[in-house]
Amino acid sequence: MKNIAYLANYQGDDLIRQRKIDRNRALAGTQKIATVSSLLAAAGCSVSVFSLGAVAERSGRLYPAFESRLPGAAAIPVFYQPEWDIPVLGRIRGVAGLVRSLFKAHRQNPIDAVLMYNCGLPEVVAAWLLTVIRSVPIVLEYEDDVSAGPDGRKSWRQYFHSFGLRILERRLKGVVAVSPELRARFALENGYVLRGVLSGDLAAVEPLREQALPQRLMYAGSLQSSKGVDKLCEAFDAMKLPGCDLHVAGQGPLLEGLRARFGPNPRITFHGFVTREQLIDLFGKASILVNPHQVAGEVGAVFPFKLIEYIGTGRPVISTPMAPLPDPLSRGVLYSKSDSVADLAEAIEHVHGNYSLWCEQAGVSRQAAWQTYGPETVSSALLRVFDRAIGEQKRDPLL
Repeated sequence: MKNIAYLANYQGDDLIRQRKIDRNRALAGTQKIATVSSLLAAAGCSVSVFSLGAVAERSGRLYPAFESRLPGAAAIPVFYQPEWDIPVLGRIRGVAGLVRSLFKAHRQNPIDAVLMYNCGLPEVVAAWLLTVIRSVPIVLEYEDDVSAGPDGRKSWRQYFHSFGLRILERRLKGVVAVSPELRARFALENGYVLRGVLSGDLAAVEPLREQALPQRLMYAGSLQSSKGVDKLCEAFDAMKLPGCDLHVAGQGPLLEGLRARFGPNPRITFHGFVTREQLIDLFGKASILVNPHQVAGEVGAVFPFKLIEYIGTGRPVISTPMAPLPDPLSRGVLYSKSDSVADLAEAIEHVHGNYSLWCEQAGVSRQAAWQTYGPETVSSALLRVFDRAIGEQKRDPLL
């Protein structure tokens, strides 16, 4: 049984309650971390999640470390680090806590491999020390391009992430990337392109039945400027499609502004944060799912995990330009020409006007998604990456 330390920005419900996290809420990332952890645990691995539990509210408050559990039968432990809600100084405190927590866990039960979610500098420092001192192999789960932020610009965060990647790159023993474009940036034979994961609860979303016209569009995810939800709302508001409404599920810094701007419109509903059970219910009631992500930088540098989840529900999907998906996975997905309001509206109108055809194609995509990114397929592929990483580390422990 492999013992895997998962260094990731997991934000469980208890962390949200205790530390009042809002500005840096990461809904999609948290769901992804929980899903991957559960898959590995179901495959026989012992998984522990180490999260900074970072806060960005600028309150100046000190928070103690605490231990929690991921929801579900596996009871996967989550170790949240001490936090000081002050920029830079808080991260320094978090690094110290993360290193201490990681090495304590290794002493109690030797860690076979580290799975690191993206290239945050605190996680890089902890993983680098563990591999240098204890020869533990590192597998990088590479979701966001470190060279640019969600808006295509390079901020101080990207400089830190780029620095972290340079530190870690020559010691990596495997990479799990969300697109072939990101996978190609690493000269590693041991790699896997993981565009998404379909957790078992999504199987409860029944395929679409006969329906004359779509009735409900839906977006699910974080509400921040890079997600393009404001443009989606603007496009939908201007279209006046008869009998249609738009449901937005998620939380983030744009929520109150969107409610103030579009809230009086009875055709647009903002649910705010929803539980996983509520999200599954909303998926079942949706007719079309929309991913209005802001286009920035090179196509393929970012690929949201939720796009595969959308496809797995069997609903037609509208998305702004993303890395191309292979056929038949792409059958039920229509990419808009750009992320502009006009092009989003055009894409919505096209799917709305040809809904029966798009429903048929969405059914084909759904079947392909479950075959390619279902729980058993993904867990087997991840285990192969870890086996190769551990084997390579044993052959060459000094690198």
